[in-house]
Amino acid sequence: MQSVDIDRNGKLDLVVNNVGIGPDFNGDGHPDLATTQVFDAPAIHVMLNNHQGKNLPPTFVNPPSAEVKERTAQLSVIADDDSGEAKVTYTWSTIGPTPAPVTFSVNGSNDAQNAQATFTKSGNYIVQCKATDKQGLSVIKLVVAKIP
Repeated sequence: MQSVDIDRNGKLDLVVNNVGIGPDFNGDGHPDLATTQVFDAPAIHVMLNNHQGKNLPPTFVNPPSAEVKERTAQLSVIADDDSGEAKVTYTWSTIGPTPAPVTFSVNGSNDAQNAQATFTKSGNYIVQCKATDKQGLSVIKLVVAKIP
């Protein structure tokens, strides 16, 4: 079993039960955990390599952000890719326990680079942005939305 876990304190635990120089999530013989960077307290960037030839996963040009106003958050992000930014799709979701369900105005498309999240209860929400290229390679980044 192979997994990447992030606890509430931002501690990253990598569990790998195979032998090698790094985790090989997709079985292609290459290490897949390419980059792990903690930028600040509410955000972490984990890039998983799903290398299949010359295609590279997207990279965040402007990382996900959440501008909170009352019970909504304006979400924005821009990623680039070797096939062009217009080919990147953005998917927003919450991870971990949440005080209540969240709705997103647009999701799973290139237009979702600017979305609105609506919250029905106050609290802290971990919002995940997944940027995926046309070949299916992805990069994920988290941002915390603190709803008053």
